[in-house]
Amino acid sequence: MGWMDKFRKKADDGAARQGGQGSLPGELTEADRAAILHLTQQAFAERGREVVPDGRGGLHGADGRSFGTANLEATLRQAPREHWRAIVANHVRIMDGTIDQEARSLDEVRTQVYLRLREQAALPRSPDYDSRVLPGIVGMVAIDFPEHTEELGNIDALGSWEEIRALAMENIRRLPAMTHRTVLADQQRPDSAIHVFTTDDFFGPSRYFALDQLLAQAGSKGLSPGLLLAIPNRHMIALHEIGGPGTVFAMNGMVNLALDQHQNQPGALSSHVFFVGRDGTTQQATAHADGRVAVEVKGALAEAFEQGGVVGS
Repeated sequence: MGWMDKFRKKADDGAARQGGQGSLPGELTEADRAAILHLTQQAFAERGREVVPDGRGGLHGADGRSFGTANLEATLRQAPREHWRAIVANHVRIMDGTIDQEARSLDEVRTQVYLRLREQAALPRSPDYDSRVLPGIVGMVAIDFPEHTEELGNIDALGSWEEIRALAMENIRRLPAMTHRTVLADQQRPDSAIHVFTTDDFFGPSRYFALDQLLAQAGSKGLSPGLLLAIPNRHMIALHEIGGPGTVFAMNGMVNLALDQHQNQPGALSSHVFFVGRDGTTQQATAHADGRVAVEVKGALAEAFEQGGVVGS
């Protein structure tokens, strides 16, 4: 069953209710992960770079660099096993080719600078600049090259954070419009609409900085007290405007979408659903524990549910 089918289901398991729960999707086996790690280590060795397992599912080089395998695993999950070695080799070729690049001046990359959303816990270290965006999510300065994207934790060689951030915002607003489709989490309820935006570029979630453009594309009337937001991977962002009982079904759909698209697509970002208020308030709306996901309707989200007529006062 694909995610489109899964998040069309009614919330009959209670996942979208306060304290409700739903199941997390399956993962690769430990044997699969070990095989991928070994293939990656071999591919680096063939290019003359020695790396060793870091004990956390990634690889560590003698120069202190770390190499994760989450994106690679998501790609390989969709590929026949006999193709794994070639896919890993190409992935490592691209990664290895970016390692020794020298920092460029801001003038050289003015049209290529963006802020790319990343899960802070997944980073080897936090960026040197204050780029908090959502709970647990930061905006990394990224330079978009033809074959790869370079992320910078230190921007001293480029310029000031204020200048770079302003330029990145301009570039994000100039990105091509994402493909938009509307899906009803419950076919009988127009107020359960989820707006799903996808793109082939690596900056889908970066459109968070241009929410007004996405809402205009979705035909929003701007009457909602807030949004439910999912940013499961680098190619997708999904929104629901809070309003009416259909939001309960939409929450369930957003939970399923976030989990499935985070687990099964390259460029995994976050498996959580977030709340974004009209005043800019942000809140993580889901919590994961023991292989389960719970929706936490409290604080500003609870107020938005009440204002939007989702639940009674």
